[in-house]
Amino acid sequence: PGIIVTDEIIERGCEMAELSFDSQEILRENLYAEASIANPVDVLATATPEHYQLAAETLMKDPNVDIVFVNFITPFFVDTEGVARGLVEVAKDASKPMIVVAMTEKEGWATTLKIFADAGIPTFDMPEVGGRVAASLARYAQLKQRHDSTPVSYADVDPSVASRLIDKTRSAGRQFMSQSDAFSLLDAYGLPVIANSEVSDMAGALAAAAEIGYPVTLKVESEDVVHKSDAGGVLLNLETDKAVEKAFADLNRTFPSSQVFIQKYLNPGVEVMLGAHRENTELGHVLAFGLGGIFVEVLKDVVFKLNPLSKEDIAAMVRGIKGYPILAGIRGQEGVDLEKIEEFIGRLSILLHNHPEIEEMDLNPIFVYPRGQEPGLVDVRIKLS
Repeated sequence: PGIIVTDEIIERGCEMAELSFDSQEILRENLYAEASIANPVDVLATATPEHYQLAAETLMKDPNVDIVFVNFITPFFVDTEGVARGLVEVAKDASKPMIVVAMTEKEGWATTLKIFADAGIPTFDMPEVGGRVAASLARYAQLKQRHDSTPVSYADVDPSVASRLIDKTRSAGRQFMSQSDAFSLLDAYGLPVIANSEVSDMAGALAAAAEIGYPVTLKVESEDVVHKSDAGGVLLNLETDKAVEKAFADLNRTFPSSQVFIQKYLNPGVEVMLGAHRENTELGHVLAFGLGGIFVEVLKDVVFKLNPLSKEDIAAMVRGIKGYPILAGIRGQEGVDLEKIEEFIGRLSILLHNHPEIEEMDLNPIFVYPRGQEPGLVDVRIKLS
């Protein structure tokens, strides 16, 4: 059971505490000689209630320990009720939580289990369940500490523009914002937006391409096409009027009733992604950050944080993905501008906090470049509640 609990909490981002020298000395002097005094501590099956109580007290007082977890699997000849009363005595005055796993049949241990229940000590049948609860407690403590952090803020944002764009989408009876409006909404919050235009005919496409400047990219604009590239709805790096004419004709033939979105073509950089989702109106959005493009689907290297975000939260997100060395620079490769990424996330955090009516947002891919270059957002999808 101890190994199962260890695996469970480590998998969920917690660590096994390294017991202090003083704690180990107390355990060594008072437990049986064969007992294990390293974490996880094994008091042995023949341990007395006094052994359990002393071990629990010692761990509660150890500054390296945040949660005391008791796997209680004891033979019939042990005074289980005495063990339970001793553990309750430790827990009632403690500032740290205690979790108990009692792997036994409930009828024979009814009185013992009632002692734990009456004292309010969470008790579970299986170690993996208790391990998940312990990890959740640790996560809850982290979330409470976030309230001590100040959310990021920027003065140059315009919520009124964003609200008008959201109202425009809702008035049209749509849940998904058009690409053009979605990019305009991001622009209202100071996010880097490349030149773009939405067109409905060939003449409009050619005029937009001339104004934006070659090379350009053409995309289908349709709520029904989620993965545009897979559906053949994205045509990249068009460098001439002739290429735009052919691309527009191809899109019009494949998606005859759709608008066409045209934007400046971006040279590829390191791809990252940002996403947001809001399920519970009581809480903020959950933001996701990771490597972008197809990598997010294949590698699933993503970090999640609950909005609103502080500077510390944002830095932890960027540095929390396994692919962080790619961003920082590896094997002689120049890293990307991490400050630009963090500002991008910060501005997005404010946008989402100000507009809870946004249910989902997917920004993928975002090209990020070496220091001094603004990130380039290639595609955005915004769904309203």
